[in-house]
Amino acid sequence: MKRWTSVTCRAHGETYDSNQHLARYARFLPMYPELLVFESSGPCSIKEQDPGIRAINAAALRNPLAYAQREALKGAYQEDPESCSLPYDETFVPAGWRNTPRSQDFYRTIVKPYCATCHSAHEKPSTEKQCPLLRGFLRGTHSAPSP
Repeated sequence: MKRWTSVTCRAHGETYDSNQHLARYARFLPMYPELLVFESSGPCSIKEQDPGIRAINAAALRNPLAYAQREALKGAYQEDPESCSLPYDETFVPAGWRNTPRSQDFYRTIVKPYCATCHSAHEKPSTEKQCPLLRGFLRGTHSAPSP
């Protein structure tokens, strides 16, 4: 499912320091092309936008990202967006979600498009207590929706 993302440049969870006009604990959110909407051709197509997205993601890797953000970018670009000549791998699944086909499907259809962009920016992963979707998945009572 493609969706517009309104927070491609910051992570929720930061606090605003009004004295210094500074967002504390914020992290840059990399751009995941499979979560964005593109035109089928022309200047707003994925083909034309890919170099810019690679540059943004390369810049993100030069900044302090959380481990999960680095893993997702390095996995999708086979290490480095700038030097990789292969296309972005939107099927990449982080190691912790590769245990079973069911967990991979859950990651691709629920976690990646709806949760991972922001939650991967946190150093501590979400726990079962914090996330009802994760709790349902771990208990086997939630399944990914059919396309």
